[in-house]
Amino acid sequence: MKTGAILVDRGKCTSCGLCIDACPGRVPHLHPTENYALICDLCGGEPQCVKVCSEGGWDALWVANKPSSYSYKLYAKRPEEITRELVINLYGEKGKEVV
Repeated sequence: MKTGAILVDRGKCTSCGLCIDACPGRVPHLHPTENYALICDLCGGEPQCVKVCSEGGWDALWVANKPSSYSYKLYAKRPEEITRELVINLYGEKGKEVV
């Protein structure tokens, strides 16, 4: 499993901009003073920026592996789920009626 976070190897990134062109939302952009791309981590799946970078032979982008710690799993919930659990824990049966 993966987080979807895209990591950039600053040493390999050439600031070519192909990752920007490959992104359907054109979200990545170049750092204003350094020579590397700033990448989001929101698309999930098979990010096109990583694909085009790999195909070009630079391999400056990759998808981070998912940590297996408890805290990661705790925060990997939608806010609605966390709120529901909190209300039930605080108010018991009354909380179940509210949510």
